[in-house]
Amino acid sequence: MVKPGQGEPARISFDLDRDLHRRLNKIMPWGIKAHIMRQLTTMFIDGAEKGGDIFIAAVLSGSLEFTVPDRVAQILNGTKDE
Repeated sequence: MVKPGQGEPARISFDLDRDLHRRLNKIMPWGIKAHIMRQLTTMFIDGAEKGGDIFIAAVLSGSLEFTVPDRVAQILNGTKDE
């Protein structure tokens, strides 16, 4: 679903290793895959626009890691004060 004013939607298609696809389906609830992929694509574009080729090379080499903000980590670990 494309937000109003953003034009016609475009589709992206790429192959995944079957094991990677199985792992993805195991952790991702039905119905949110497209939303997650749109958000990841936006994050990638933002990073590439800021960091250019160095950012893209870091992604391709596997040297970037996702980090969980402290507040979210506290909730996940059950240590966040209510």
